[in-house]
Amino acid sequence: MGLRVHLLWLFGLLIVGVWARPDRLEWPMLALQSLTWLPYLLALLSAFISLFLNRFQPILLVMALSTYCFFLSYGLPQWPTQFLILYPLLAFAMPCHLLLLRLLPEKGFHHFGWIVFQGLLWLTPFVVVLVGVQLLPHPDWSWLFWPVATEWIHLTWSALAITVLILLVWLARLAFASHRRLLDLAMPFVLVMAMMGLNSAADAATLAWWASLATLAVLLAMVFDAHHLAYTDTLTGLKGRRALFESFAGLGRRYAIAMMDIDHFKKFNDRYGHETGDRVLQAVATHLKQSGMSRVYRYGGEEFTLVFPGKTAREALPVLESVRERIANKPLLVQDKTGQKKTVRVTASFGVAEKDAQNGAPEAVMQAADAYLYQAKKAGRNCVKGTGLAKARTGTTKTKRTQTTRPGKK
Repeated sequence: MGLRVHLLWLFGLLIVGVWARPDRLEWPMLALQSLTWLPYLLALLSAFISLFLNRFQPILLVMALSTYCFFLSYGLPQWPTQFLILYPLLAFAMPCHLLLLRLLPEKGFHHFGWIVFQGLLWLTPFVVVLVGVQLLPHPDWSWLFWPVATEWIHLTWSALAITVLILLVWLARLAFASHRRLLDLAMPFVLVMAMMGLNSAADAATLAWWASLATLAVLLAMVFDAHHLAYTDTLTGLKGRRALFESFAGLGRRYAIAMMDIDHFKKFNDRYGHETGDRVLQAVATHLKQSGMSRVYRYGGEEFTLVFPGKTAREALPVLESVRERIANKPLLVQDKTGQKKTVRVTASFGVAEKDAQNGAPEAVMQAADAYLYQAKKAGRNCVKGTGLAKARTGTTKTKRTQTTRPGKK
């Protein structure tokens, strides 16, 4: 799923939270009673899944959300005389706490010392709040307790200000991050939901409602993150072979499949190093993404697969030619193993086949495309061979050739 889809369900959770909150709608009594347990059940489910995914951070986040919810629902009413001090402190501490937990590097469950360290950091805000109750109120800290005092906002100005500041910092971090996990994208929504619950702390059901939604956002982000890692090639950002084979289920009766291979890639890797080879793979993947196709996959190594639903091989040819020319005409600045920088060009060969009487299954069409790809290699590379194509479309870009064979092919 793309960024827009994830933003859609995150905004959807937020909208549902506002529209269906218990202090707005009349919930059945049984639903209200069940709601008080929901955040803790979701937290247990999140922790259970985190164990299997070797993710410790989500456990810390949902434990923090559950602890704040539990204390505000059951602990705070036991100290009514301390409410005017405890509530502002908790409201100020919670956004800082969530930010701290998400900024910690994820190292899973294999580093016991790091787990202990994170556990101590997890406890720190609660210790600070307990110490603050003993030291406050104090004239120098009176700004912590200034209420917003409106009909809809029950937080203090300090809690509101720190929440807005953290949101702005986090959004800036997302904007400039080169690699974003879905949990990073979900964190602003988690923070807003948590603060909405804190704002409604006087109503235990509404507090539990918002805590449940915030925990659910963490849970879904974690699951979708795992799905993304399982189906996406981390180097190129393209979908991987597993996603390719699963996409075959909905191809229909008419489609074409193209196999693409970077020419002389093994020799290029040997000469310039694997790091430079990775840069070439990323550059080629960028060209494939810019082709406008949604079904582009990294099959493995230097091989890519392009799927054309509803098209014949001849109808797919213009796209393949456009990609081939774009790759061949784009110079790349590389550095060889001696440190000398050079401008080089790479080319790619294509084989494309379509569903027909001989190749009725997607796997058979892909094998036929692979055979055409081998023909393109034998025809001189940097060309397209395929079903129904009279002759190979060969590029004229001059490249430095080296003798190599395609892995597994003679």
